[in-house]
Amino acid sequence: MVFDLVVFTKALGLCAALIMAIGAQNAYVLKMGVQKQHLLLTLAVCITLDGLLITAGVLGMGVLVQSSPILMSIARWGGAAFLLCYGLRSWAAILRRNTLQVEVQPEA
Repeated sequence: MVFDLVVFTKALGLCAALIMAIGAQNAYVLKMGVQKQHLLLTLAVCITLDGLLITAGVLGMGVLVQSSPILMSIARWGGAAFLLCYGLRSWAAILRRNTLQVEVQPEA
């Protein structure tokens, strides 16, 4: 296996772009940081799971899923169920109008 600096640089840029986008995971990490609750545990879990998922993708998990009709069906319907639940939770959050409130203490 040959190390290709151009491919590595492009992959690094892609990973950075995915991480920098404020998605659900990043918003959760920011929320935990602002609230100062379990921040190190949250970061450790997110970093570990991201690493495992990226590694699975690089090692060919997509090919494995596509080659098995059962795994493809699980991925398709599991993804659809996840998106439906996530969408309904987001819709409910809009109706509740819950927002993250940060109180700033005046300096003495």
